[in-house]
Amino acid sequence: QRLFVVLFAGAMLHGAGGVPVAVDPQGYLWQVGSTASAFFVATPGVVQPKITGESDVYLIRYNREGTAVEAATYLGGKLNDSVAAIAFDESGNVYLRGMSASEDFLGGTILRPNGPSTGLPPSNPFLAKLDRDLRRVEYVFNLGVTNGTYYGLAAGADGSVFTMQVNCGVRGGFCSAEAYRVGPEG
Repeated sequence: QRLFVVLFAGAMLHGAGGVPVAVDPQGYLWQVGSTASAFFVATPGVVQPKITGESDVYLIRYNREGTAVEAATYLGGKLNDSVAAIAFDESGNVYLRGMSASEDFLGGTILRPNGPSTGLPPSNPFLAKLDRDLRRVEYVFNLGVTNGTYYGLAAGADGSVFTMQVNCGVRGGFCSAEAYRVGPEG
């Protein structure tokens, strides 16, 4: 059963293994992915109204009826940025987990703990928190390992966020699972 269709400008929209969608606690549908398009339509007053890199994350909040886009923004830096998961806390804050090769991702907040081994910039996993209107970035964390596989993202009732990753070959050839919890204030 088709619930609704909303048309918006923007070519070359894509997601990592599909386009993640989610419904927030207030009942709004959200879509997130990556784009290389400069024709994606960001809404006024958002964090990043224009594309800044080779590909940037995009984030869209539709109204409850599905008849219009209420908020839409790019998120990224000069290189390739992607997103794999979205979650919300009870206040409606938005949490994203993805990868960034951009040292200037969201204003230079992605730090590089590992230098490039191939001469190319490494991609680093990030965890970001934005307000529900996409006007403010609360925090961005670099999760620090460039060759991990990332699983899950969940927000707790108190505003804490949880994510997990599996890293192989970084500790003597073994795999390790790492879980992260970030408190409500970052």
